[in-house]
Amino acid sequence: MSNREAGDGFSDIQILIDDAETGIVIEVKYAQDGDLEAECQKALTQMRALHYEEGMRSAGMRKILKYGIACWKKTVKLWWKVSHWCDRKPELRDRWQRSPGFCD
Repeated sequence: MSNREAGDGFSDIQILIDDAETGIVIEVKYAQDGDLEAECQKALTQMRALHYEEGMRSAGMRKILKYGIACWKKTVKLWWKVSHWCDRKPELRDRWQRSPGFCD
């Protein structure tokens, strides 16, 4: 996707799966102070602030998977958000989830 199509900026990784009408956005942050949760939140906030989802919606994606990944030394934390577009109601239904813990 071009910068314009992606919204107001670039995400680290964007994947469009046309057959499934699914878009995936991945934003990776490094937690300088080890606060992985804060960096995961920053990644998801950046996606919302820079409108990464809008470009995917205009490309026909009906389901958007957003992954905020934070790394610190050998520890990784993942938060994700799933957005669905409903045909019957023109509104987004969002669900926030966190990974169950730390991954190596």
